[in-house]
Amino acid sequence: MDAGVTSEPIELRYRFDTRVLPAAMSGWWRSAVPPQKFVHRAVFWAVVWLGLLVLAGAIGQAGLSPAFVIAGILGAGVMVAAFAYLQRTRMRQFYRIVGAHWDRTGEISVRLDARGIEMRDDVSERRYAWAAIDAVHKAKGATVLRTGMSMIAIPDAALPEGLSASAFRARLKGWREL
Repeated sequence: MDAGVTSEPIELRYRFDTRVLPAAMSGWWRSAVPPQKFVHRAVFWAVVWLGLLVLAGAIGQAGLSPAFVIAGILGAGVMVAAFAYLQRTRMRQFYRIVGAHWDRTGEISVRLDARGIEMRDDVSERRYAWAAIDAVHKAKGATVLRTGMSMIAIPDAALPEGLSASAFRARLKGWREL
């Protein structure tokens, strides 16, 4: 066993707070698809806007009104706004459905140690070896463990007294690397 990794298990008992779910889902997503650096995003959008300017210039050179470009941009903006509204509405519905599952689980009992993770609640029992955990990621108010398309979200509030969220994640990462 690595000198920096303790073999002492961590045992938790908690009810999942569904208010943590959006942050946990976001953490799951970021553990699989990390956000791009600002420079990459800035270059991408600079190229997009340069392309629009070139298109507007080409339309002007062809004798057509640049109003076509403006109308196109406004139309695209309306479509993006409509998509964003519908996506938000659908995500709220998604969180309600997933939250209903977590409401049925009752109290969750978790044991984490060098061998893996054991979880029990009122509707299921799960056991994971560390090889099944693809990532341990920080989320707002929780630690997210990604396992394929699934996630285990452990709220920071469930951690034992004296164990910080960052120390908890460090221990999990250490066990994962054994």
